[in-house]
Amino acid sequence: LAVKFCDGSCTDMGNDQSIALTNGWNIMSFNMTPEDIDMLSILAGLTDNGSLVKVQDETGAAIEYISFLSQWSNNIGNMAATEGYYVKVNQGATLTATGSPVDLPLDIDLTIGWNIISYPAQNPQVALDALSGLIDNNSLVKVQDETGAAIEYISFLSQWSNNIGNFKSGEGYYVKVNQAATLTIDEGDMSLVRTAYKDKVEPVHFTPAFAGNPYLPMNLYILSASIGDKPADLGTEVGIYDNDVCVGAAVIVETLEPESSYLSIPVSQDDPTTDMRDGYIPGSKIDVRVFDGEREYVAHVGDLVFTSQGTEVMSLDISAGPTSYRLYANYPNPFNPTTTISYDLSKEGEVSLIVYNILGELVHTMVSGYQKAGSYNITWDASAYASGVYFIIMEAGTFRETSKVLLIK
Repeated sequence: LAVKFCDGSCTDMGNDQSIALTNGWNIMSFNMTPEDIDMLSILAGLTDNGSLVKVQDETGAAIEYISFLSQWSNNIGNMAATEGYYVKVNQGATLTATGSPVDLPLDIDLTIGWNIISYPAQNPQVALDALSGLIDNNSLVKVQDETGAAIEYISFLSQWSNNIGNFKSGEGYYVKVNQAATLTIDEGDMSLVRTAYKDKVEPVHFTPAFAGNPYLPMNLYILSASIGDKPADLGTEVGIYDNDVCVGAAVIVETLEPESSYLSIPVSQDDPTTDMRDGYIPGSKIDVRVFDGEREYVAHVGDLVFTSQGTEVMSLDISAGPTSYRLYANYPNPFNPTTTISYDLSKEGEVSLIVYNILGELVHTMVSGYQKAGSYNITWDASAYASGVYFIIMEAGTFRETSKVLLIK
């Protein structure tokens, strides 16, 4: 076993399997069985050079460095050819294993809910073909790869959507089923493998807070996007936020006007292995922003919330711009301890949004300064305040409006 660093390519030579790992989270699996199947032995090169951060299997068992023991702890045990492993590294690396090819066909037992499976074949195959047995018996719910790309049944298309393309050697996959089932993997028909993919265009205006692949991603599908009375132009960026943290973004590169078209955006959950907030918190409200190259808009998508590895479908119908000043009713109301306040500015200028108690005393300043025309959302965290009635006063130019809110703890 050895670990080497390379440019991200992945090749198989003889009985060697090379698995490219990108900085951040990866899902890997093996199509070889090394002589020593202890996971720490397999990963020795990564631990020796300090690049390994953590490994998890589908049960949540982990391999990680335990500081109070001053050693690596292996709660996974031995490598299994049926399993995929969630691996985080702090730099790009290639893990190379030498062993005997896994005998195929191989049966992979799946428990109800989420599993992490291996792809033990030597050659790639169309993912939907490999999953056909689970689809035929109606047990498949969803599949995700390490980038957040998904396979799932899209109700508005009345068909299965394959945004993964091919299953590939070295990769592992999250698979969710609604009942215990068995997935059988064999070598596929290479003539059916998809090789033509469109290049991904990376957003420039919206920058996700996470690095590398998303952690336990949620899949969002944008069916349509319009600004004013016109469809959003190609090149328009869509950013997904949890409060002020960008958790995912994508660029519209094809028209969304045909009924069969949509924009797929995987978004990242907050990564517990990092010191900063870099993803969504499950249960938080989904905040969608759109940038047309000149101006950023806030899209109102109702009460949609983030769910770990979940799915949401939405359409974005954005006003070209507020025609008047407006302070919307906060949501939720009553609340404990946070509530979201939305407001519109028809003109740029100085704006204030201030909270007062029932005695008329200023208790919190949410906004005070210059803002451009547009629609805004802001969250007030009232954890430090007592239950009771409060008043939110918005002032912009000659506009002044008051909203009454109720904090109940």
